[in-house]
Amino acid sequence: MAVSGLGIAATSEAAVSPASEVSEARAAAPLRLVYDHFGDLSSLRSAALDGSDVQVRQGTGVGYMLAEQSPDRQSIAISFSDPQHLGLTGSLGGPGDSSVLSGFVNKHAWTSDSSEVIASLDVSSETQQRSRLVAQPADGGAPRTLADSGNGGPYLLVIGANAEDVAYISDQQNGDPPQVGTVSLEGGDPQIQAGWVDARVGPGNGPILALREIPGAYELVRLAPGAGSTTLVHTFPNRQVFYPTWSASGNWFAIAGQSGGNGYVLLVNKAGTKVKKLNRLKGRAGAIATPSLSPDGKVLAYQSNGSGPKQEGLWLRDLTLDRSCRVVKSQQASFPTAVFTPDGRRIVVSDDESRIIGTVNITRPGGSFQRLNLGQSTYPVGFAGGTDNVADAVPCAKK
Repeated sequence: MAVSGLGIAATSEAAVSPASEVSEARAAAPLRLVYDHFGDLSSLRSAALDGSDVQVRQGTGVGYMLAEQSPDRQSIAISFSDPQHLGLTGSLGGPGDSSVLSGFVNKHAWTSDSSEVIASLDVSSETQQRSRLVAQPADGGAPRTLADSGNGGPYLLVIGANAEDVAYISDQQNGDPPQVGTVSLEGGDPQIQAGWVDARVGPGNGPILALREIPGAYELVRLAPGAGSTTLVHTFPNRQVFYPTWSASGNWFAIAGQSGGNGYVLLVNKAGTKVKKLNRLKGRAGAIATPSLSPDGKVLAYQSNGSGPKQEGLWLRDLTLDRSCRVVKSQQASFPTAVFTPDGRRIVVSDDESRIIGTVNITRPGGSFQRLNLGQSTYPVGFAGGTDNVADAVPCAKK
């Protein structure tokens, strides 16, 4: 389903292009970075990967809040506070904001097939807190309510959605710990899991992996909402875990941990049956942060906050060669985010001041860092144009 004029195929059978034609049309346009720019006049912007040709795309003004790109990279959902609404715009340009849902949306996420946006809609009155999870069709159709907190209930903050279920945080806002909830896209009663602290939904028809708090530890658990069952994947005895993330393919899940002063990364396959602990990473003396997997799952990027100039920086782990290499030294930046381009050739990195500062070309041994100057308070949203064909990266091959 699609919004007319936003660069997505129309919904009639005769007008739907084959996936290959859509991919070819997108690839004909050079790859561009789409990013949030927050400031006095916040907006959605795009730029070439070398930082040139900056274009203000959408939402200039004080009401611009949050943007999220659809999994198919064809459109972007944006929430606004003035006036309060959820809007859609095309990743490759075209018409401006198309308002599809009125009200204050403080968080939103796409379904895995890009057909709907799940919105956390605040419907509080002057005297009562209340929120709803709303499924908004991307073609502008009528929204439907999936869950309602009721008067005085918690905030329902969406985390993500696969092809069947939505995962969300039920935040009590009264000092009580948040809980993880799930609800079917087909409707039905939400399932609330007490004692849960976070969750991530796998791309496509991927599973939901959640962290559960137990005395003195966290458990990583695979949820099966329809069956109402859980499967234990791994236990973190000291609760020192950070930055859970899925690979773009949805085949692998990565989460950073720390034990005995050394950082490590845990890799889990989609089924939750294979767990690999990377505990001999270079730069591991200290916390490991922001693990990110390449689209094909063959390269792991991570930041080392270890002690000393030989430890700190942005590191890559070639999971095929089982070899690590540092591509940016700590003096150049500290990286709270590291985002792979869809073709796996480059990584867009941000510093600890919430600012996009450069890209790393990982098709060359040792990588090649290029600094960007896109301004303060910038955050990557996604990419427009280019190709999804994954290139063979050789960042840790011997020169």
